[in-house]
Amino acid sequence: MRQHLAVCMALLFALSLVAIPIGSAATVQATGTATPQEGDVATASTTLQSDGDVSDGGVVHTCAMDPPEDYADPAEDGLGWSNGYWYDEPLDVNTTGGLNESEFDALVARTEARVEAIRCLPFENETTVEVITREEFANETAQWNVSEDRRAFENVVYEALLLVDDTDVAEVRRENLETGVGGYYDPATDRIVVIADDEESLEFDETVLAHELGHALQDQQFDLSRFDEQMLDASTAENGLIEGDVGYVEQLYEGACEDGVWADTCIEVQDPEPAPGPDDLANVGLYLLSFQPYSDGPAFVDARYEYDPGEQSAGNWGPVNELYENPPGTTAEVISPDRYPSYKSTNVTIQDNSTDEWERLTVEGRPDYETVGQAGLFTMFANPTFDSAADQLIEPSELQDNDSPYRLYNYSNEYVTGWDGDRLQVYESEDGETGYVWATEWESEEDALAFRQGYDRLLDDAWSMDRVEGRAGTYESGDAFAGAYYVDREGTQVSIVHAPTVDQLSDLESTAESTTEWELPQSTPADDTGTGTDTGTDEIPGFGIVAAVIGLFGAFLIVLRRRRNGG
Repeated sequence: MRQHLAVCMALLFALSLVAIPIGSAATVQATGTATPQEGDVATASTTLQSDGDVSDGGVVHTCAMDPPEDYADPAEDGLGWSNGYWYDEPLDVNTTGGLNESEFDALVARTEARVEAIRCLPFENETTVEVITREEFANETAQWNVSEDRRAFENVVYEALLLVDDTDVAEVRRENLETGVGGYYDPATDRIVVIADDEESLEFDETVLAHELGHALQDQQFDLSRFDEQMLDASTAENGLIEGDVGYVEQLYEGACEDGVWADTCIEVQDPEPAPGPDDLANVGLYLLSFQPYSDGPAFVDARYEYDPGEQSAGNWGPVNELYENPPGTTAEVISPDRYPSYKSTNVTIQDNSTDEWERLTVEGRPDYETVGQAGLFTMFANPTFDSAADQLIEPSELQDNDSPYRLYNYSNEYVTGWDGDRLQVYESEDGETGYVWATEWESEEDALAFRQGYDRLLDDAWSMDRVEGRAGTYESGDAFAGAYYVDREGTQVSIVHAPTVDQLSDLESTAESTTEWELPQSTPADDTGTGTDTGTDEIPGFGIVAAVIGLFGAFLIVLRRRRNGG
């Protein structure tokens, strides 16, 4: 259950760009939004939505009951009504000084009715909303433990992705958490927990409430505890469905609040606290990988939701519901929805040719290798974009996706589009040193060459590693990501070996010992603009305001997943 406690935390604070204060916790039987009092409302900024129109009048589905003019309760419960409130019913609330318990109950009830009216699924169980202080939350996270073998294994995996450098990944995630987690939905207890700096003056946005209650609805209808993939790529893909479904509904919801059928009825407050930006993150690369389900997931769900353009209200949610019986198995499918469901990646194998001084590092309760997938590889190439000491391989403008109104970032480029599988095996020496052997499989030799050239650029240009003279494909670094690297392409497979020193490469893989001279550069020459320049992170559309914050929860997602599964 811990895995999707994490999943359901993801956007509660991230979307708190505008908020309403509530005074205390409340136990409710429904979910909902609220109508503002005059003078208490300001216009909110959008969240995940990129360029495109998802705010037409078709957000309320034909599955919802039609409310009577006097908003009388229906004779029988049905979609679009919950705990005394219809989805378009005005609320008599005063946000000054925070909502009282009855006002908050009303807000929750109408939000539930609105989520039902969009998603065409009923809420069945009571949901508890609890408020805890940030200090209480910090005390709770301090008790989370990560086993030493899992900690060591994951450190090497993320070092292989060139995202962390001689850093404890678990502690980096904890630092991201402390920056500002806002809350979560816990399927184990069917409750929403809201984290506040001041328990008596909590800022809360109704679209955030809709998001978390959307996860409650998912859990009630599809049982989120069933989704428990251990591999990085597969678990990220599952989260693409889970966060994509809720994110898709949320974007429709927010569009209706901004300039659609619910315009001027959704409560927000003026002058919200500024959201954290990239400089507030302990690690932007970990954020970017964690954000992929939130970026690509809604577009993946949109591709399955059957409706005519502009007619969401008459669409068919059946194909989306069926995804829960056959979720995507790779991030490549979530990134490129046309691959689903026929796409099957290659099961890559690696023969263990290590010497007796090295042994495989494994973790109890999970496979003895990792598959990072297309999202992981893309993040590896994109990470230098946010590091002022590295050359960019991917321009900031390339990250912005303009093809879908439901997708924020583009997690695909020439280096990774042909991904067909990978396997990363982690090793530890008798002296406690670590290394890895990593085999990647590609759909064509051209795709493999593109990845090989991109990886050469990554080591050569982005991270300024040295080519070892007389040993083609071998790099050495005494600075960033220190150690030795051997890269080789054979047909559609590109293999990477990493060890502390050049001499130790062949101890992990006997073939990782080139004796040939470097020929023509494998990499594309770096841009003449030079290295160490300001990458302009803050100019990436949507990054500083929304996406950076969402990443905090993606990192937290992995922390809780590992904790659940024996970490």
